Amino acid sequence: MTFNHQFDNSPNDQVQQIGADQALEAMLRADAAQWRATHIHNDGFSDAVMQRVTQLPAPLAAGGISKFATPRILIVAVAAATAAGVAIVGSNGGNLLIDAVMDLATFTITPAVLALGGMLLAASVVAIVAVTTEK
Repeated sequence: MTFNHQFDNSPNDQVQQIGADQALEAMLRADAAQWRATHIHNDGFSDAVMQRVTQLPAPLAAGGISKFATPRILIVAVAAATAAGVAIVGSNGGNLLIDAVMDLATFTITPAVLALGGMLLAASVVAIVAVTTEK
């Protein structure tokens, strides 16, 4: 069984809607009058500022990498890899990396772990400085 509901706007509903519209209009007019009473006229200062803002140069893209940063990143990465390679091969017959990983696996702090951590820290700091330094 289906019900067909017909919704019609009775005159009473229309009167209530007109009353609500008039009340809303009155509130908006009162709010505008209050704003006009408290508004401080600044003799066109805001307009002058906005005109000057449009004449400013466009802002630089935030977070972008400049065209000079890419070679610096590459140089720092190659230098860090070379230094790490020399340190790994030059210490304990090339076993620094193996010793450090094994010590980390057993949660033991040894000179190999500290050396590997120091190299990673130094490479990270140099890379961050190279990227964030502006020309």
